[in-house]
Amino acid sequence: MPFPEWLIEQIRQRIDLVELVGEVVALKRVGKNYAALCPFHSEDTPSFFVHPERGIFKCFGCGKGGNAITFVMEYYRMSFPEAVRFLAQRAGIPLPEEAERSPEHEAHQRVTALYQVLQVAAQFYQEALSRAGGEVARKYLNGRGVRAETVKRFGIGYAPEGWDTLLEHLRQRGFHEVLMEEAGLVSRSEHGKPYDRFRHRLIFPIYDPIGRVIGFGARRLREEEAAPKYLNSPATPLYDKSRVLYGLYHARDALRAQGYAVLVEGYLDVITLHQAGIDTAVATAGTALTEEHLRVLRRYCQQVFVVYDADRAGQQATLRALELALRQGFEVKVVLLPEGEDP
Repeated sequence: MPFPEWLIEQIRQRIDLVELVGEVVALKRVGKNYAALCPFHSEDTPSFFVHPERGIFKCFGCGKGGNAITFVMEYYRMSFPEAVRFLAQRAGIPLPEEAERSPEHEAHQRVTALYQVLQVAAQFYQEALSRAGGEVARKYLNGRGVRAETVKRFGIGYAPEGWDTLLEHLRQRGFHEVLMEEAGLVSRSEHGKPYDRFRHRLIFPIYDPIGRVIGFGARRLREEEAAPKYLNSPATPLYDKSRVLYGLYHARDALRAQGYAVLVEGYLDVITLHQAGIDTAVATAGTALTEEHLRVLRRYCQQVFVVYDADRAGQQATLRALELALRQGFEVKVVLLPEGEDP
């Protein structure tokens, strides 16, 4: 059902457009307005403007413009009903009962449930790291020099060995296994039996730009295992590895302030660099760099330092990153590491 006009008007009045846009775009004040590089197309000179008094934005390069609802629809790829619900929740505006019964609301509720189950899973993994059974994971982190405050900041955890430890934990909290599977937390055997996707692995939560858990990266803790060294969440309604940058949530303020990113390969590269004070480090972690990754990064900075591993695969990845970043209009610098060294 359509939303009443009064609801739309309340959202427009209560939402601070500068704050909303500023969460994902580096805005610079220009008189009474704000300017930025457009988040919807590549450009070298800012042509994207936010007019807070009028509550609108406009890009004079690609032509996109509108209000807070339009921005959320375009940037987060939401439908109109999804954007209205997103902003109403943000502004603390209750929705009319008739809107609550719509199919779009059901879809929104499903997405909300995905965020909830992923957050509960992240908390479970974090608590498991400090319990009996997490010794191997703690020892590994100590060996890599990762301090306790860094573990807490990045939400690092441990997936226990059992085949259904997380599964049972989530069941006890009222989550259905179908939702767990949709969130990428459980897989199914050839007989259809669900089991934990991550087992006896170090867990790295992956966050979206506003700090919500959308997936996980997991490193094996037995080097002799034939299993993949790293296992990541599958594609889900929340997680698309071709456009998600690991560490972006923790780096976003520094990226805007300093104007450059340090692009590395893996989770621990990002974590140890942040711990060392290089807080603009981000990684693709689990997939090759794509143009979509760079489009996302372009919203925050215009310069990138590529710091990949010194092995042959790292060298090839560096050349590809250099080509893609130049094509997207970045100023690019390559940092060459001694052979055998990680960032």
